[in-house]
Amino acid sequence: MEIRVNTNGYGGRTLHKTATVITNDPNNPEVKLEISGPVKYFAVIKPAVIQLRGDEGKEISGTATIMPVEAYPFKIIRTSATANAAFTHTLEEFQEGDKTGWRLTVKDQDPKGRYSGVVYLHTDSKEKSSLEVKVYGNFTKKRPTTQVSQMPPKGEK
Repeated sequence: MEIRVNTNGYGGRTLHKTATVITNDPNNPEVKLEISGPVKYFAVIKPAVIQLRGDEGKEISGTATIMPVEAYPFKIIRTSATANAAFTHTLEEFQEGDKTGWRLTVKDQDPKGRYSGVVYLHTDSKEKSSLEVKVYGNFTKKRPTTQVSQMPPKGEK
């Protein structure tokens, strides 16, 4: 039996999960397995989620930085995004002292409504072949401002 656990978002914390196994043993028809353990950071991504908010039709962008942790060095070899993503993305490598990092910029040139998507950062690491940066967009229609002026009653000036 193989149990896989998605540890995304658990870096630096202890993961606790339970799995129920259905058996053909009449004395133990269900067995609960508890899985727990510390999850190490592979990279530090700040912010973990890029949130794009503003008025519809007005270009907007957001940025996240990606820094490998010392124990798991890697390079980002390519990027991709959710199919039909409403945004574009670019990745720029930078140096911070003796460490290499990346700056991910997400841009929406004509934002509308609400959406969510993901930018996938494909790495050269055997430990973790890709990282994910979630992108949320929430845009509102700009309402025209109206001015109310009161006309004086007839006969008044």
